[in-house]
Amino acid sequence: MTEDYVARAMVDAAIVALDARSLMPLQEARDLVRASTVFAKGQSHEVDSHVVLDSDLLWAALLSLEDAAEFVREASRLRWEFHPRGHYNVAPVQRYGDEIEAWLLAHVGADGYLLNVPWCVKPCLLEIGTQNIFRALWGTRGILERPLAARVDGAAAEAPAPAVVAPDVEGLLHRWIVRHHAVSYGELARLAIAGDERGTQLFVSAAAKSPSEVAQHAAAAVGADAAQMLSLQLQVPTQLEPRAILRVLDDAAEWEVDSEGFPWPLFRTGVAGHWEYHALRVVAARSLSGDHWGVLFERVTGCDPEVATVDLYRYGSNVPSGMWIGAGPYLGLGVPEELLEEGEWGQAGSDADRAVLGPDGMVFCGEDTVRAHDLRPGHTTEQHGDPRGAMTIRAYLAHFPDAFWCQDEDVLQALALGSDAEVVVASTSFAHVTGHAMSRDEVEASVCFSPSESNTYRSLAQAICDRDARVFEPGVANTDWRLHAVFEE
Repeated sequence: MTEDYVARAMVDAAIVALDARSLMPLQEARDLVRASTVFAKGQSHEVDSHVVLDSDLLWAALLSLEDAAEFVREASRLRWEFHPRGHYNVAPVQRYGDEIEAWLLAHVGADGYLLNVPWCVKPCLLEIGTQNIFRALWGTRGILERPLAARVDGAAAEAPAPAVVAPDVEGLLHRWIVRHHAVSYGELARLAIAGDERGTQLFVSAAAKSPSEVAQHAAAAVGADAAQMLSLQLQVPTQLEPRAILRVLDDAAEWEVDSEGFPWPLFRTGVAGHWEYHALRVVAARSLSGDHWGVLFERVTGCDPEVATVDLYRYGSNVPSGMWIGAGPYLGLGVPEELLEEGEWGQAGSDADRAVLGPDGMVFCGEDTVRAHDLRPGHTTEQHGDPRGAMTIRAYLAHFPDAFWCQDEDVLQALALGSDAEVVVASTSFAHVTGHAMSRDEVEASVCFSPSESNTYRSLAQAICDRDARVFEPGVANTDWRLHAVFEE
């Protein structure tokens, strides 16, 4: 699932004559970088129908230097007024590795504000698991998405306006912690021993989610005796307990976590038609040894059969909670090519007008299919969408209900559990709850409970702890889209 951002940069810059490294030739890159003092958008140029910005060329050149030391020196010299393409861009780490740390750390001022300019700084920080990065993020009190008017000796010469301070500084730290256990758990142990209240809270939270791993890394950082004394003092659990799993799920369902998208899967978002709900699956997994665990929801979402997606929501010991933006696959449902060639597509009443092709085969969405599967034309879970497109997706799912779910190995990869883990529970028919925050009408009120208030999720947590699918009690299923399609167009 990891994109090659360096190769993407060469494509964006339309670099055709690549060198043996598959990069811009070194001398050409050096000439361009050394001639620049500002990273700016600049002019646009059309190359074979592809628009290339001056910033694209300079970015490709920065990624084509000899080594990390040269990149850090040159990138630090530039004044950054623009960004490389893509909010999530980790090309510098992919190209030069952890040795760009010094450039990233320079973006944290003595005033405690992280300057996320260019906007690849945050994702690159998340990729590097060093003690220095942890300590920098720990001391960060705000994130600036544009430069202040001036800084003097690394400190702001003006108070930042609220509009330029991103609210997710704590979320950034939490995402870093779940990615880099070996460093973060040891550092949290040191902070807890020193009496740091925030550090103690995070240490206890981490120890509840993954007791044995936290104990291991704490002992490596502060010594076995000190780690054991800390655990006894704070009364942290020694093995994974259902209440720790439920706490993670509760926090997400009640929107008390920082998330890229929705923190918890809903039946109805109340946002727009492209959030149309069709199906939901929950998958729970547990490591074969140790305390690692995870819960993955897959939500079939959208009203356009081609670009509708399977949205992924992750929770567990090794991942940040919430929606994983852009990670789920597109459905890619389309018109069969042979019908397009016959010129029948779009003719009212024709079979072709009702046909859809997907990964498991072709489905005709005619009146017989509508009646046989109770597809309810015009009924939707969201307003202002495409009811016909939604019905087409549902017709395909009625024939091939498992067409778009992740394979077990993909589930384990998404939950960062690796090969030393197994799927414990997988269900598409269960009693889902959506937390207390989304009760807008009687239909939604019926599912507005926290996971810890639900026997379904309490049994799921127990099944994870016991590594036993038989413990799971799905309850009275409410995942059928018909229960939530309250709008008619």
